[in-house]
Amino acid sequence: MQQRTSQLETEYEAYKKTIKGCPFCPVRDNKIKAEYKYWTVVYNKFPYEHTISHYVIISKRYIENHKLRDITSEEREELFDIASTYPEMQFEHKGIGQQSINHLHFHLIKYE
Repeated sequence: MQQRTSQLETEYEAYKKTIKGCPFCPVRDNKIKAEYKYWTVVYNKFPYEHTISHYVIISKRYIENHKLRDITSEEREELFDIASTYPEMQFEHKGIGQQSINHLHFHLIKYE
């Protein structure tokens, strides 16, 4: 399982306590890498350990993280188009109970 360094994990937990509601509604405090019709790609403020690059693809529409089946065909098509523009990176989605934010999002990670 991917993890952050203990210092980044501590910072991340402290950051989450400062946010009321969903931290992705709207996307805030993150550097936006790219905007699309249905998705926003941001630099992960709290990247996993042993990564060179770590981006998060966030649905612009609030969808609970475990409800992947609720995305439209247009959203799905755009998502996979985005992922395919980063062939050097691993496309990841954690399952139920593994995501710390319950807003549908995916990770693009380039490991060391």
